[in-house]
Amino acid sequence: MFLLNEKIVASVSSKFKKLCELGLGKIIGCVLFVVAFPAYILNPTNLSWVFHKPSTVYHAMDFHPHYLGWHFLRHAPVSFPLGSIPNFVAPLGTYMAWTDSLPLLAFPLRLISEYLPEDFQYLGLWVLTCCALQGLFAVRILRRFIPDKATLWMAVILVTFSPLLVWRWNHVALMAHWLLLWGIDLNLSERRRVPVAMPALLIVMAALIQPYLAAMMGGLCWALPLRDFIAKNPKRLWWAGDRDAFAKAVATLAAYTSVYLIPLVVVLYVFGFTQGSSMGEGFHWFATDLLSLLNNHGTSSFIPAFRHKAGLAEGYAWPGLGVWLLIGILARRKYRGMLVDILKRPEVRALVIVCGAMWFFAFGSHWFIGTFWIVDMEWFWRPFKFLTASLRTCGRFMWPGYYLLCLAAIILTVRFHGTKAARNIIGVALLLQAVDLGPWIMRQGLRYPVYGRQELTDRFWRENATKLRHIQLIPPHQEGGKMCNQGPDMLYEWAEFAKFAATHNMTINSGYLARYDGKVSFLYCGAQTYEFMTGTLRGDTLYVVRQPWLDRVPLTGPDRSCRVIDGYMTCVALNNSSPNGAL
Repeated sequence: MFLLNEKIVASVSSKFKKLCELGLGKIIGCVLFVVAFPAYILNPTNLSWVFHKPSTVYHAMDFHPHYLGWHFLRHAPVSFPLGSIPNFVAPLGTYMAWTDSLPLLAFPLRLISEYLPEDFQYLGLWVLTCCALQGLFAVRILRRFIPDKATLWMAVILVTFSPLLVWRWNHVALMAHWLLLWGIDLNLSERRRVPVAMPALLIVMAALIQPYLAAMMGGLCWALPLRDFIAKNPKRLWWAGDRDAFAKAVATLAAYTSVYLIPLVVVLYVFGFTQGSSMGEGFHWFATDLLSLLNNHGTSSFIPAFRHKAGLAEGYAWPGLGVWLLIGILARRKYRGMLVDILKRPEVRALVIVCGAMWFFAFGSHWFIGTFWIVDMEWFWRPFKFLTASLRTCGRFMWPGYYLLCLAAIILTVRFHGTKAARNIIGVALLLQAVDLGPWIMRQGLRYPVYGRQELTDRFWRENATKLRHIQLIPPHQEGGKMCNQGPDMLYEWAEFAKFAATHNMTINSGYLARYDGKVSFLYCGAQTYEFMTGTLRGDTLYVVRQPWLDRVPLTGPDRSCRVIDGYMTCVALNNSSPNGAL
């Protein structure tokens, strides 16, 4: 009985110790948040950092469409497929899936939407969650290989304070890098058999965060059956030797692929990802550089950035001077034999194959070194047009390989050295990493500026909100402005009107989405602008002429009344029977 109690106590103590380690990992992640991001983004009612000055020329900060997708959803009727927001970018309409508004959080919160404040955002809390989970999964992976606690915690800090994670500050849905660490952790697990349901659930969860992450998780999960196959065939490649064994292996991998794909396709359909156009141009544009591991894009304190083609920033992969120190140590001749032995392990080979394939995809159809185009791979990718158009921002697919490389550099450094030497090396690497990347990381908080929003405060808006059903910006803002001939003056003022339209169940003809049907968008953009210039204004529509077009469209006439309200040129039809029909 005494021995039994002793075993129970030891078991409980071990589990408690592991939980404490995971908790400390989450605390390290929270420290990253404190260092890199401002605390005010945690306030769910603070929208001052989500919106931007109406005079700010557009660039790719995606906070406002993330928020607006959720805001339209909570005011939209329930539909199937889920997530339809017909009032956004009307009359085209769209689904919340195309605003990257984190369906994993948005749909549960919609159930309690009536109890939430009207101005409510969860983006800041998501950033904190991603930082905390980054630390948690760093602990889960590294404690398996690093017994020395001091070395372990320095290594956890190296992985948690990943420059790649902080680099994605402007696209919060893509900050869930902890999913990639989770996928790597599954492959490195001592359990040879991971339940089939676990990878399938992870892929589904990733899809409800961001489809790109689902594709990456699919690759990492597919490495699990590949690992098992390699373990059963350790002395030969699968395309050599017994053809029956090869056929059986292919059938097994196909079966696993079906198990992973079927729930993913169902989720993508149910939540509206398959509705509308999922195609996009730019597979050759939003790629990664052949020297991406060497180009810091201005994030290093010591190494100058390379010149690079616009768009290759999506393939940012600078690991930091600290990680490069570890890679340099492992590149020494005396470690090559040990590295070859490590690569023979089934889980390592499977991960290298899968991550290598995704990194190859990340290079896109045009391979670049800096600004020099050196290889044309268009011929190779042409048969896979659906894949390359759906996942056009291919540079992101180097992320799993990036984390595998960083983890390998840390783990193998510890493995090939004694406890004291490994502790000293990891400590120096951490110090070098802090000096190299610390100033840049600490400056990231300045990228979440608080602007004085130019809100719609005049009583005109409230008095006409129930009478008017549509808001039309002239010209509309669609497809980042490209389809509406706006030139360089693509301003943010549409976002404030979009919020007003969602709150009052009105439609708005403008928005910013991940994907558009370009041809249809072009048709409606031109038609709506032409109608305002030559036709008769509709009585149920509020027209807002954007500043660059004030001298291009008629603001007076027998059918319209226009005046400036809250700084915006606003027009309504003279036959409007609303309380302020004539402005």
